Amino acid sequence: MQSDLPTKSVHISVLSGCIDCALCVLACPVDCFGFNQKDKRLLVINEPHCIVCLNCEDVCPVDAVRIGLDRYLPDSRPV
Repeated sequence: MQSDLPTKSVHISVLSGCIDCALCVLACPVDCFGFNQKDKRLLVINEPHCIVCLNCEDVCPVDAVRIGLDRYLPDSRPV
């Protein structure tokens, strides 16, 4: 069975400036993001499904979400 997943290596970096507004959760058409209601924190839950549409970057009010094709950014917080 052939996979519909991208063959590239996609890395979603959430920078330390993230305010956990969850707009990226709403903007992502393939549900790469989730939100932990208990901790009130953004989670990257489905990174391999990222289609690099960049909706998450566009909607972020503090420019804290970055999509990279080769590595994570050094200022990324654990998510």
